[in-house]
Amino acid sequence: MQKILPFIAMSIKLLARGIAMLCITVSPIFANTSKAQIKGIDEVSVVLESQPKNLLQFFKAIEKNSEFKFFYTEEALKNAGNIQYLQSGSTVEQHLYKVAKQTNLRFKQVNNTISVIIKKDLSDQLITKELAFEKISGVVKDQSGEPMPGVSILVKGTASGTVTDIDGSYTLDVTPGQTLLFSFIGYEQQELTVGSATVLNVVMAQAENSLEEFVVVGYGQQRRANLTGAVDQVESEVFENRPISNIAQGLVGAIPNLNIRMLDGKPTQSPSFNVRGTTSIGQQGSALVLIDGVEGDPRMLNPNDIASVTVLKDAASASIYGARAAFGVVLITTKSATEGKISVTYSSNFSSKSPTTIPDNITESYPWAKGFSDAWSKWNDNGNTPTAVNKTLPFSPAYLAEIKRRWEDPSLPRVEVDPSTGEYQYYYSTDWYRELYKDSFFAQDHNIAVTGGDKKTSYYVSGRYNGQDGLFRYNTDDYAMYNLRAKGTIQVTPWLQVENNTDYSRMSYHQPLNVGEGSGIWRNMADEGHPLAPLLNPDGSLSFPAAYTVGDYYIGRNAVDQVQRFLKNRFAAKAELFDKKLTLNGNFTFQSNDNSYFQKRVQVPYSRYEGVTGYTGTNTNDLQDRRNTTQYYATNLYANYVNTFKDAHNLGLLVGFNYETSVYENLTARRNGIVFPDAEDINLALGQSIVTNGGHQKWAIAGSFFRVNYDYMGRYLLEINGRYDGSSKFPTDQQWAFFPSASVGWAVSEEQFWNVKPSILTSLKIRASYGSLGNGNISPYSFTENFSISQLGRIINGQRPQATSMPGVVPEGLTWETSTTGDIGLDFASVNNKLQFTADWYRRWTTDMFTVGPILPAIYGTTVPKGNYADLETTGWEATVTWNDNLIVADKPFNYSVRVAMSDYKSIYHQIQQSG
Repeated sequence: MQKILPFIAMSIKLLARGIAMLCITVSPIFANTSKAQIKGIDEVSVVLESQPKNLLQFFKAIEKNSEFKFFYTEEALKNAGNIQYLQSGSTVEQHLYKVAKQTNLRFKQVNNTISVIIKKDLSDQLITKELAFEKISGVVKDQSGEPMPGVSILVKGTASGTVTDIDGSYTLDVTPGQTLLFSFIGYEQQELTVGSATVLNVVMAQAENSLEEFVVVGYGQQRRANLTGAVDQVESEVFENRPISNIAQGLVGAIPNLNIRMLDGKPTQSPSFNVRGTTSIGQQGSALVLIDGVEGDPRMLNPNDIASVTVLKDAASASIYGARAAFGVVLITTKSATEGKISVTYSSNFSSKSPTTIPDNITESYPWAKGFSDAWSKWNDNGNTPTAVNKTLPFSPAYLAEIKRRWEDPSLPRVEVDPSTGEYQYYYSTDWYRELYKDSFFAQDHNIAVTGGDKKTSYYVSGRYNGQDGLFRYNTDDYAMYNLRAKGTIQVTPWLQVENNTDYSRMSYHQPLNVGEGSGIWRNMADEGHPLAPLLNPDGSLSFPAAYTVGDYYIGRNAVDQVQRFLKNRFAAKAELFDKKLTLNGNFTFQSNDNSYFQKRVQVPYSRYEGVTGYTGTNTNDLQDRRNTTQYYATNLYANYVNTFKDAHNLGLLVGFNYETSVYENLTARRNGIVFPDAEDINLALGQSIVTNGGHQKWAIAGSFFRVNYDYMGRYLLEINGRYDGSSKFPTDQQWAFFPSASVGWAVSEEQFWNVKPSILTSLKIRASYGSLGNGNISPYSFTENFSISQLGRIINGQRPQATSMPGVVPEGLTWETSTTGDIGLDFASVNNKLQFTADWYRRWTTDMFTVGPILPAIYGTTVPKGNYADLETTGWEATVTWNDNLIVADKPFNYSVRVAMSDYKSIYHQIQQSG
């Protein structure tokens, strides 16, 4: 260690010097000397908003519109009397001269101060000026005596200042009596008044809040300095001032190895959160997402309500949540009520959006037709030529020749009617994607929040509207989201606090449908979106290809209207006992998630022959109403004990109990034979095809958990977690399991032998963790023999009888999938905490994965049973580099942060077990 430390110190010192020199190079853009800021009264013009009637009004008008301050006595005001007309827009000196001529006063400028003096002699000069500067210098150091580069120094009340150089030195032109503000991220701001001394040296003290930075973890918070697991956290700044519809969009790329795959740009996207790569090929492998401690859908959350997002990546940090946390946990914490005066905050965001990528297809008539003909002929290779373009356009060599003639002569008509058949013949060059998409569309976001309270009660109320016009040109996919949150706390007694948090959200989305072939619009456009055909015929009817593609949207009747309503209420109580060493917590959450989907599929009219109407979608022509509801209940009871012994041994104990249950119900009804195209009630569908579907799922989990934290003087860190978990999703003899984990850390920089300068290496910590978790993210009835009941298509004795199918076989000896993770981590900070680095290497073994077994002969009689047949090994690394700094810009602090995140992983199917 003694040999390695000098090498590390030298490397980081070179890096620190490079970054500091960059700051020094940039700082002249923002920092000006005081001498350049102080102007004479003859250089500053003042526009008077109204005519001052007396001297005091005149002084206030000048002070309001300039940097000057007046110094006067009561006697001077009494001798002045009233003043007459002053010309607006004159310089301050011209104003003062006119006032001096009207009164028995004279004026003297000393920098930004104007002294008002009673004139005693007619020969006294009416206006005098003295601009005095003194050059001061000094060195800024930290408490260990190390120079601090990059410290911002501002002359209070002005826009002038500078930044210390690589050696912590500075020089500045000031005047006696001015106050200097010294600031640096992670340190207390210092104020010094300029006196007669020309050298001002400053020692910066580290801010206590920088030493006590807390991170949200399972069932509590921990000091970042004491973390031993792989934990990452981002604050609310990630979501601020960004035109995002949900938090998943805001988290993409924000946390290393939090992998969020956005399948498309729809605002309704609610992608799964993956932590550290491939998880399980058997059951679900997504991270557990908890909002204020209970499972929730982040899509329905207002991004402006979020205080922080924490990701628990390894088994050591996640094991306290048991079986559902096998592949990581995402903890979302919402903003809390705060004490203080009533504060009302409103923000809005207006944005214009456009498609990022559109297929660059051939849309010119002849090049497309020629390419189609050649490709068809070469593929079939039988000497024939195509007779049709799929099912919507006839084709022939003569037609191709005519397409070429009209393409070369744009003056010729683009549509003709065959005189013998009455069929339309097209020669267009239609860009169907231009017909489908708008060039751009409008989105808006409005947020309002009200917070306030006192020591007894506090509250936080917020509301949001997020709307989007939609991407499609016709029958567009409109979106609207409404959020309302009310959060309040009451300090019932000095030791008892209660809190209630109510959250309501409503989302509506109009998803247009394409019923031509039952596929999506993009597949249908690939099949039938031929550029030769137009959207509309000359008589205003749809062309045959259009009816299968964009024309369906143009008619604007086929769609699914989705409405999701979300209601959540969480009541919590916290008791702090024995001088806050023991904290008892309890909370109960009720959550209701209601979804409704109303689907309409009507026939789409088109004309292939002039005056003749045909229809697509004749096999559907139906209405469907689907409703599903999920009722969720969660209870948490836990106690936390913290204490310090002999000012060296810090101990934390957490024990608790958790119970959750969820019930899902679904009802779907569909009927064909719509009476008229604009029908909105299923009673107006009178066909014979009636389909009803239900659905019911119920599960419950229960678990007791504990956590032990110990550290010796912040140097040697130990954490042990465990949870005994039970799940109704598993067989009776496999419902309960115990999941332990442990992690250790060594804060090298807290050792007595550590004498590295903080400006070079502020802190250094090494971490390691190991733990095992069972995978409880499975469907509720995966381990039962499930029969399916359906109505046969055959008619027996004049009826279609009900039939029950053979269930799949469930092998004996089924057990939990197990995820075991080992992790090694390194954290260090440099340049007085401006530069922070975190890196982890990990390996995760997923064993006994529940998946399809070996292939069996068809005579087996049912599907191949699933069992614990496969193992998976994932190895990866992740690193984060963060730079935090501040500058003084226009007399205001300018804080900025740069964060670079990198990660990589590789997964290998280690073995496939054969059945015995």
